[in-house]
Amino acid sequence: MPRIHLPDPIITFRASPKDDDQSRSIQYLPLTESKMLCADQSGRTFLFDAETHHVVTMPSLHKPKEKPLSLFIPST
Repeated sequence: MPRIHLPDPIITFRASPKDDDQSRSIQYLPLTESKMLCADQSGRTFLFDAETHHVVTMPSLHKPKEKPLSLFIPST
C-alpha cells in the first residue's frame, strides 16, 4: 500500500498564555480559500494568507470569544 506524505508546514502558530493561566488556544476562521483570520484566547487577531505566506496583524477583539463558529462558502 502506498503511503501519503504531507508536505512540511509553511508556518506554525502558537497562542501566548493568558495572564497566570498557562492554558492556550487559537481559533482559525476561514475567510477565503487561502486566507484565515486567527484569534487567540485573549482576543488578539491576525490574518494569514496561505498563498503569499504573509501574516498581517488585525485590531484586537473587544473581548475574548469562546468557541466561535465560522462558515466558509466558496464562490461559484
